[in-house]
Amino acid sequence: MKIIISRSQKTDEGNYACTVRNAAGESRVDFQLEVLTKPVILMLEKDKNRTVIKGNELMLVCPSTGKPEPSITWYKNGELLLESNISRRLSNVHIEGYELKFTEVGAEHVGRYSCEARNKAGVAEQDVQLEVISPPRIQRDNLSSEVSGELGHRISITCPAFGHPPPQITWLKSNKPLNELSDVYLSSSKQRLHFAQLNRVKILSYKE
Repeated sequence: MKIIISRSQKTDEGNYACTVRNAAGESRVDFQLEVLTKPVILMLEKDKNRTVIKGNELMLVCPSTGKPEPSITWYKNGELLLESNISRRLSNVHIEGYELKFTEVGAEHVGRYSCEARNKAGVAEQDVQLEVISPPRIQRDNLSSEVSGELGHRISITCPAFGHPPPQITWLKSNKPLNELSDVYLSSSKQRLHFAQLNRVKILSYKE
């Protein structure tokens, strides 16, 4: 004799007993039925693509359900991350349960992180794309705010700007936007201002 449950449900869990009897007596055996469920990762849509300013803290979470309780494993670009080796591969990152904690986000942390939830019933995976942005800055080393050139000669002024995403550059003259002319034009990156023929000394200010 046997009982077949074609599609087990959570409500099927519990104690079952099989009792057999005949003229000589009876015997009984008890069974404890546990219904296992595959892992399901409960990640919000907004948490699947993260954009963080460089230097800030960040926590990636991988909440999940399933029975038995799933174990959580993290990967970066397909490579396994373990608490024992993560400090050698990624600085300022550690694993706490189902959380991946960044104490200071940097450019090295950009990439695809994968959360894997696993138990006896199956496996679930979810990717998180992390982008790190940095504020605009001007490389001011050896950069003078006053520029002069010889009359009638060509001159260029450079404003080396950095940031991610690349910052928008605006040139000003006397605190007003500088329009390109036939003899004044910008490079494609707008980091360099060219004067084809300098007809007077120009003092310019710039901003990101």
